[in-house]
Amino acid sequence: MKKIKLKFENEKTKTLDWNGQKFKVNPIINNENKLYIYSEIERCYNERIKEKEAGIPLNMGLSADLDVIVCSLQTNVDLTDVSYDDMVSSGFISLVKGNIYNYNEVKDDVNSLIFSLRLESMIPDLSDIFDGTNVFEGIEKKSPEEIQRLIDLLKTVGEEHDTVDTSKSNN
Repeated sequence: MKKIKLKFENEKTKTLDWNGQKFKVNPIINNENKLYIYSEIERCYNERIKEKEAGIPLNMGLSADLDVIVCSLQTNVDLTDVSYDDMVSSGFISLVKGNIYNYNEVKDDVNSLIFSLRLESMIPDLSDIFDGTNVFEGIEKKSPEEIQRLIDLLKTVGEEHDTVDTSKSNN
């Protein structure tokens, strides 16, 4: 097969129509904005954990946080006084996410980050189970009850990861 050369041009912004108003969307989340998003999601995660959020409410809250952060960063729309529910029910968030080419990549990265943060937060719990020793060091010397507690805890982490992984949903 003969190879051809393509010209690659970066699309700087897209102009979209919203109820007769034009606004701009940056269709690529660049590395600088990715780092900012990941940092903000970690901050939001820590705040929500302090508020004792867990499970589904935590996941839904972080998903909303991601949507708002992305819409704020990638558009020229002032969202200061707009509620998340209004952005969702009006279709604004779907419109914006649908015009960002690498949104799903960033969402997958955020899901992995959340899983890592959850796992990291459970490490002290694992240490408590094993009296502060290395969890896997000398595991053959652990009692069946200690091993079962470790298995149960790791299953919990896996189940929580399954609830965080929303990459199978549409944007």
